[in-house]
Amino acid sequence: METNLLPIFEYHCSHCGNTVEKIQRKPLEDVPCPACGEPAARTVSLTSVAAISSGGGVCSAPASSGFT
Repeated sequence: METNLLPIFEYHCSHCGNTVEKIQRKPLEDVPCPACGEPAARTVSLTSVAAISSGGGVCSAPASSGFT
């Protein structure tokens, strides 16, 4: 089974303060804000920051899962 996972990028509008998430293959420098239409700039995702600060995004399977 093949899956096509795409990353989630966050964009923040400095004009109205709205933050929007977009699922896309490649990040864009900015996207139109859905709330006001002004350019929303790409930011570092809070999910990415949490993964890095909690161990660098390393995942491991539970001991009872059968995966090593």
